[in-house]
Amino acid sequence: MRQAFFLTFLLCSFILLSCTDSLNKKEVDLQWIVGSWYIDMNDMQMTEIWTKQNDTIFLGHSYIINQKSDTIFNERVTLFHTPSKTVYSVKVANEPKIDFILGEIKKDTLIFENKEHDFPQRIMYAHIHQDTMFARIDGTKNGKYLYENFLFYRSKNKQ
Repeated sequence: MRQAFFLTFLLCSFILLSCTDSLNKKEVDLQWIVGSWYIDMNDMQMTEIWTKQNDTIFLGHSYIINQKSDTIFNERVTLFHTPSKTVYSVKVANEPKIDFILGEIKKDTLIFENKEHDFPQRIMYAHIHQDTMFARIDGTKNGKYLYENFLFYRSKNKQ
């Protein structure tokens, strides 16, 4: 009886751990983000280009160009998995890099957090459709809640 209970317990534990592992891998699958994404904003265009470095590292480059082709914003992102967490590491110009840790995971939505950062404290990416990605930055600055929404479309020209 004890041996049957032990074997059943062992089998159930193995199945549960296998399902959890595959679920976690599925939930943090970032392959959909790879490619070029853009937003046309009045007299400017914002572009995000994501490449897959290897199984655990994705590189992002985000920039905004005005009508005169001047770059008015430029940042680099390294998105990487470790055994214990997924990190969204942002580097803007001459400023120190800022790390955001994957906190919440919902269906096709990733929310990265850094509660110590001035603004934003959260960065969200949602895969809306094969060719549509929603991003949002939000948090509190000077005691006021602020947010910015970005609706990106996959670029057919820059894949």
